[in-house]
Amino acid sequence: MTKYLLKRLLHGLFSIVVVVAIVMILIYSLMDRTFIFSADSVYSHMANNQKEVYKYRKWEEYGYLDYVPYADYLIELYDNGEISAETREEAANFGRTAHNDSEIVREYVAKFTDHYESKGYTVVRMDAKLVGGKSLPPAASSSFSHTRIFRFPTVC
Repeated sequence: MTKYLLKRLLHGLFSIVVVVAIVMILIYSLMDRTFIFSADSVYSHMANNQKEVYKYRKWEEYGYLDYVPYADYLIELYDNGEISAETREEAANFGRTAHNDSEIVREYVAKFTDHYESKGYTVVRMDAKLVGGKSLPPAASSSFSHTRIFRFPTVC
């Protein structure tokens, strides 16, 4: 009788583990990640670059990816004493696209990319969404400098 009970308990535990694993696989790999924001009132009130920043911060919070803004990387370099405040300001002022960047911006973007790609991440540059397709959104309302470069874990 104890052998039967032990066998049933083990089968029950195994079933629970399998069901939880299937649900986790569905949530983290097969479900569309934009469904997270369908009932999010904060997300629906944002526009353009603010929406992108919010989306990536939430995805990082939920464990979907690692999110490192380029501006945070520059602040880290400044805090470590590797660059001056003037250099940080110049390196943070990049153009609408990669073609519009100054030489100093290209240099630090390359360092940023090399730094994180050497750790096994994929770095993606995202150009700013323009207001009306012509002008950049105001920096204070769009978090423009934070929407440019992200890092994602590489799936092996």
